[in-house]
Formats: sequence, structure tokens, C-alpha cells
Amino acid sequence: MQALALAPGVAFIRGNVAATYAKIGKIAEARTIVERAEKAWKPGDRSAFWIAAAYARLGEKDAAFEWLERAFQERTVLSHFSQVPPAL
Repeated sequence: MQALALAPGVAFIRGNVAATYAKIGKIAEARTIVERAEKAWKPGDRSAFWIAAAYARLGEKDAAFEWLERAFQERTVLSHFSQVPPAL
């Protein structure tokens, strides 16, 4: 995907692309990308929400909740709007 090529080091883009890939059925690609996003994650990074979204799209509820909790604990911006996000 072009977003990954343009910003390969931006962790939240990885999580967002992984969630999108999972939604359209590119499961293997989504898993690879979300694993890379996890490895690149640092405390305070906005990508925790998108990693959670990717896991939710992959049907991995425990991992999704783990990352949502991390986003909440880190007080990342997107976690405050997670009441009804389409990705989750």
C-alpha cells in the first residue's frame, strides 16, 4: 500500500493499514503489518488504538482489548473517541 511506502516508520499508519487489510480479507498481510506495528510501538504512541482496531478486524478480541487498554492508559487521543468507532 502506498501509505506504508510513503511513511514506513509511522506506527499508527501501520495499524490503520493492517485494520484495512483485515477488513478487505487480506489476513496474512494484515497480520504481518500489525506485528510490525507492535514491534515499533512506544509508550505514548497513537498507534495503540489502530493496533487494537486491526486485532478487532482480525477477530482477535483479547489482543484488541489489550491494545485498547494500552491506548486508554497512555491517554492517546483516539482512545477517547472509541465509543462507537467503525473499526471496532
